[in-house]
Amino acid sequence: INPTPYPLPEISPGAWTRLPQSGAGTELLDAARACYGAPPDSAIVAAPGTQALIHLLPRLRARCRVAIIDTTYAEHAEAWRAGGHGVSEAKSPGDIGAAEICIAVNPNNPDGHLTSPEVLQSLIETMARRGGWLIVDEAFADVAPGISVAGLAGRRGLIILRSFGKFFGLAGLRLGFALTDAETAAAIRHALGPWAVSGPAMEIATK
Repeated sequence: INPTPYPLPEISPGAWTRLPQSGAGTELLDAARACYGAPPDSAIVAAPGTQALIHLLPRLRARCRVAIIDTTYAEHAEAWRAGGHGVSEAKSPGDIGAAEICIAVNPNNPDGHLTSPEVLQSLIETMARRGGWLIVDEAFADVAPGISVAGLAGRRGLIILRSFGKFFGLAGLRLGFALTDAETAAAIRHALGPWAVSGPAMEIATK
């Protein structure tokens, strides 16, 4: 997490006293697309942190086989196992076997290993043919934007997770995004329920 947090702007009183208005949500998502380099018409969902998304996604799939590439932090495996899914570790992108869900943390946490966008694009196509998902956790991609696959957001079977708090040093804000296709975005949005992100978080993230 960035030890030098981004300066906090003045927050309007209304952000504290009323529920977020729909226009604020639209402005937030447009700002996120522009920041991450996603296509302007791609589907994107805001959530109270990527951790919430990590624990939500296994609930949206029937029990299946999940391959997590490389040794990475534990939350992905724990969430999918808690959902009753079979989880295995893949030593490389070519080692995922018949998995219906593939997870790549890029850059990886904790070792910083990078997986090239070309390799991930091939995995997107593989998972789409299987009717599965490639989940790319880009929580640390702000420091290496060239490895991001956000420009492919909207492709069927691709879910990209982005974290606001780490790079901007505002982890307590609890804000993250899922960039994906329209159908998956609708399922995530429905599972999160209304007003998943606070008004002050929306306002800070768009300034």
